[in-house]
Amino acid sequence: MATKYNVTINERYYCAYIPSARSQKFQFDEVEGEIKVSIPSVSSQEAPVAFRLTDYSHTEKGKTEIRWYDGRLWKRCTKGDFESRGGNDSITPDQLRLNPSLPYGHARSRELCTKKYRKEAERYLVIEGELWQQTGEPRYVINTFGLGHNHGGTGLFVEEWYNENISRERYFSALDGERAVAEANRIAERRGDINDVGRFEQMIEVLIPEAVTIQPMLEHGEGDPFINKINSVTASASDTATAGLLAMMVTAQELSK
Repeated sequence: MATKYNVTINERYYCAYIPSARSQKFQFDEVEGEIKVSIPSVSSQEAPVAFRLTDYSHTEKGKTEIRWYDGRLWKRCTKGDFESRGGNDSITPDQLRLNPSLPYGHARSRELCTKKYRKEAERYLVIEGELWQQTGEPRYVINTFGLGHNHGGTGLFVEEWYNENISRERYFSALDGERAVAEANRIAERRGDINDVGRFEQMIEVLIPEAVTIQPMLEHGEGDPFINKINSVTASASDTATAGLLAMMVTAQELSK
């Protein structure tokens, strides 16, 4: 059963007051006070593992867990989430730094600060004494680099959000790993990235299938038109020199618009 982990923040805000009975205008004092928010605290059984990720960008001992609680997905917070050189070590709730967007000046009231901090706290969850944060649903995405023919290459990645610059045809749900691998191999072969063909693998283990809800072809866009053109010409070129010339022509046409 979920309990509450209480967090106390010392914050500065403005309090309005009427200086005298004859005054018709408020004046404001800047004061410092405590604002209290709470974060749900649950057991690992209450927040079971929905996905395990083994791609290169999720470096938590080579295997990142994403858990399922209250209809949302959660990933473990690390020091790197709060410090530029914090690393991948997990953190406790005491190390949480809530940083909502607060206004300057008299609009910064205690009521507004409390509302903002409580909204920010909704992004976090405590599981077995460790801090977790809300995340998006993991999905496969294929991206290409360079001019093809092993210049740059073709990659298969795991992301938790859509990139509006990348076409929906490059995205696959966590349950479509086989299709993602097959399409990555097809694109790599078509581009002449033969060093990449055959090296792709499924990197999302699905433990709770009902947590998979995304449908890229229905809910995502067509990607950036210019990037799509570059991808098309590099895929059709016979070598890197030809791909480079075609890419320059496409770029020149784009700049002349």
